[in-house]
Amino acid sequence: MQTLVERQPDPDATLHSAELFLVDAQGRVRGVYGTDGDSFAQLLPDARRLLAELPAAAPGGAGQSAAEDGAALYRRAGCAGCHDVPAIAPSLAGIAGRTVMLADGRTVTADEAYLRESILDPAAKVVATYPPSMPGYRGTLSEAQLTSLVRYLQDWKAPDGTGGSTAVASQGAAVDPVCGMQIHAGPDTPHVEHGGHTVYFCSEHCRDRFVANPGAYPPR
Repeated sequence: MQTLVERQPDPDATLHSAELFLVDAQGRVRGVYGTDGDSFAQLLPDARRLLAELPAAAPGGAGQSAAEDGAALYRRAGCAGCHDVPAIAPSLAGIAGRTVMLADGRTVTADEAYLRESILDPAAKVVATYPPSMPGYRGTLSEAQLTSLVRYLQDWKAPDGTGGSTAVASQGAAVDPVCGMQIHAGPDTPHVEHGGHTVYFCSEHCRDRFVANPGAYPPR
């Protein structure tokens, strides 16, 4: 198991900045990072690369499917740390086959090609309302690991009752029909039911304007 070891300065010596050491399973130091310099920004991608070097959990082993291998990789590569927190990154439960709203206003279908591209080059298609903060895994995942991860996402079903036929349901992204603002739709976001759909708004003000005259605001 990889560990990070923090080295603190000797209290009797001249104080210096703390350093972080990236250590592999064999106890070898794979990187040294200062907490007050540019090297600290390299810690996360280096740690992800080191994690990807670990062999997949018994690929093809008895009683395990490729999707199960992908589930282990999803956790081990740190995906859950962001994607299981909707405020940080879009949820991936039930993502396969859904419509995804992008930051540039386009929508795409989350097919196999999209899932692979999003893992390798996430900046190519950034999801609306989220920052382009995900690191790319090109060069850090083997083809077998990538295939297992994609298959896991394809088999991962959304919880019952969440639907999944619209861009809002798939990624928490919506467009306020009144002001045109892209927003992150959640349970506390102002909304109304109209025409069999849930319409989300950036504020109570926009919602009240819509309710007063829905016909004036066609879907964007």
